[in-house]
Amino acid sequence: MSFDPTERQSDIDHQRSKQLSLQQDEVALEVPGYKLSAKLGTGAYGEVWVGTNVNTGSKVAIKFFSHESGVNWNLLAHEVEKLVSLATDRYVVQLLEVGWESSPPYYVMEYLEEGSLDQYIDKHHPVDVESAVSVFREIALGLSHAHRKGILHCDLKPANILLDNDQRPRLADFGQSRLSHDQSPALGTLFYMAPEQADMKAVPDVRWDVYALGALLYCLLEGEPPYRSGDRTREIEQSESLVGRLEMYRSLFTNLPAPSKTLTRTDVDPALREIIDQSLAVSPEDRLSTPQEILNKLDRRDELRRRRRMRTIGIIGPLVLLIVMGVFGSRWYQQSISEAERAVRTRVLESNSWVSRHVARTVEEEINDLFEIIQAEAANPDFINHLSELFETNAYRELKGAQQSGMKSADLQQALIQTQQNHPVSKHLEDRIAFYIARLKADPVRPKLASLFVTDNQGTMMSIAYSASEIQTQSVSRNYHWRTYFHGQPEDLDRAAPVDSVSPLTRTQLSTVFQSTTTKRWKLAVSTPVYAADPESNQIVGVMALTIDLGDFAFMRNEIQQNQFAVFVDDRDGQRRGMILQHPIMDESAEAAAQLGQQNIKLSSDQLDDLQTVAGRLNYLDPVHEIESGDEYAGRWIAVPENVRLPAPINSEQASEESELIILVQERYEAATAPVRALAAQLIVEGVLALLTVLITLFVFWRTVARRAISTSYF
Repeated sequence: MSFDPTERQSDIDHQRSKQLSLQQDEVALEVPGYKLSAKLGTGAYGEVWVGTNVNTGSKVAIKFFSHESGVNWNLLAHEVEKLVSLATDRYVVQLLEVGWESSPPYYVMEYLEEGSLDQYIDKHHPVDVESAVSVFREIALGLSHAHRKGILHCDLKPANILLDNDQRPRLADFGQSRLSHDQSPALGTLFYMAPEQADMKAVPDVRWDVYALGALLYCLLEGEPPYRSGDRTREIEQSESLVGRLEMYRSLFTNLPAPSKTLTRTDVDPALREIIDQSLAVSPEDRLSTPQEILNKLDRRDELRRRRRMRTIGIIGPLVLLIVMGVFGSRWYQQSISEAERAVRTRVLESNSWVSRHVARTVEEEINDLFEIIQAEAANPDFINHLSELFETNAYRELKGAQQSGMKSADLQQALIQTQQNHPVSKHLEDRIAFYIARLKADPVRPKLASLFVTDNQGTMMSIAYSASEIQTQSVSRNYHWRTYFHGQPEDLDRAAPVDSVSPLTRTQLSTVFQSTTTKRWKLAVSTPVYAADPESNQIVGVMALTIDLGDFAFMRNEIQQNQFAVFVDDRDGQRRGMILQHPIMDESAEAAAQLGQQNIKLSSDQLDDLQTVAGRLNYLDPVHEIESGDEYAGRWIAVPENVRLPAPINSEQASEESELIILVQERYEAATAPVRALAAQLIVEGVLALLTVLITLFVFWRTVARRAISTSYF
């Protein structure tokens, strides 16, 4: 937009200000505590600079009055007085400091970096109608606040409206303002100034600001104030005197069309056109009387627009809603079910993760109990003495001699079997097994031992006791130096390995999983060295071990749930990795257990790797379904694995290690997500009921809105 200068009071003042403006470059502009950086603009009575507070670094705007002697000294005092009275109003640029005694005098106000409304219009023209109304409403509200405090602005124009960081307007430049009781004239800016204001004898009137508000709204919409053109501006400027220019300006308003008729935009609604015409009425009596009336008109416009939207909703809304519900109803249904299923899967995964950790920790605690049991049994003095006596029997010495010489020892093995049957060692082991059986009956969570046995320091089985009395031993006198429970190495050795080349273990250890040659069940053994009675010799005379069937861990003995249970899986590297060692199907029948072992049913390496991902856990397929009796385990499962850790070595800072066992807690997917399917069925029923309810409600709503619309004259 072009520069819009405010008309001054007299030709003498005008000439004096022109002379002073020629001297401005010679005046040193300084403000204590501030550093000037750039000139914002120049007016008839001075100029505005950008400054920086040297203490805080914040920017300010400083308005200088050109020279004390060149203007009425009261001009600065009056403007400052108005700004002080509006100091708490957020719609007014705030006054910070006044330099009364400086030459030239000045005052400091807050600096708004977004610039003026004039610049905003130039940058955004054409301004969107609602954006223009929003800015205009706040200007009218700010002006209404000023009027309540008895202050008339008298020079409202885009250049005197500044924008804060939120693009909200603030009133500025109260140099021409008047108090409501002030009788002195005040000139505004051409084409923003009311016709009656362009008179040196005019008395300030609230309706001057109303006219300027209307011109502001027109300018926001059109980019120029009403009626301004190059020809009219040149015609006014041809007059050399101020009085002549003012008379020429007033004469322009004769026989002019209504301002709304000159609008070139077609998107301005009738209510807004009416506000423009009533604010810019040539006669003050026909003009809106206060900014508050304009605000009331804007509120009425908003109300009418809301009613129009209600009518649109009332008529078109039901049709649109029906179409949308028809198109997207199934999508919402699927989305709701998917979200519910996802939430259930998350809950089940979290629950099963907790269960798998709990089961693994339970197994670890039970293994720790087994460690403590075998260590206590191996250190029993009576047992050590009985074992030493067995080593001194002829049957044992003859068997060992035959083994060392490579002679056949079948008869000697039978002799050792008969000898140990009546020996105190066997009685001791049987008594200890009976003790643990009795303890288990009293406390079902206690470990359930399958057997308790002892070998010599070369792996020959000396004696064994079983918890099941019907089992007949086939192990005594045989050599098991190749088993992990004897030597403590990670894997069983070759049976043909020389006996003398294998040393017994030296600390308590958990063996790898093995299949019992007697019961054909998968077992674990906890074994520990047996030392000679003489503690100073530190001689290992044998290995004592206990065994436990994998299905006899406490958590496995609990009642098995059909849709959620735990499984033991072998995690050793090699061909057996992924083998299912214990599964509920093995407790259902001996035939199923045999099939599971014979057909080498196990998890593939890909399955084990997939179980480390969420997708793999949610889409687990139980390999057991492949055997003849495993149909009930077919389908999709949610499975969560957890490694079992071994007890830390006694008197060692070494941390506990992971065993070669995985606890796999699995839950049937269909059972876990059953609530979702129930929800789906419920949603279908409720969706039908909701649709009927919406149709009835919309019909009633439409009838109500239609009646209100008919009764409103605007429609």
